[in-house]
Amino acid sequence: MSPDYRDFRPDPADAVLLRTRRQTIVWYLRVSWRPALSVAIVIAGAWLWVKFGHQMVNTHHAVRGRKP
Repeated sequence: MSPDYRDFRPDPADAVLLRTRRQTIVWYLRVSWRPALSVAIVIAGAWLWVKFGHQMVNTHHAVRGRKP
């Protein structure tokens, strides 16, 4: 009965693998927040340009009396 019982115990190698994977995820999140922040700023800038930029261009053309 002891070999069957030993098969159901968690393997220490799996525990080490899970721990290193968790450390890798934490390290990746800690390192990659700067590129993610810059990408978010670029996306927000592009979204603001799409939302408000064409309105400013259209009003600028309308003030000058030319159709866009």
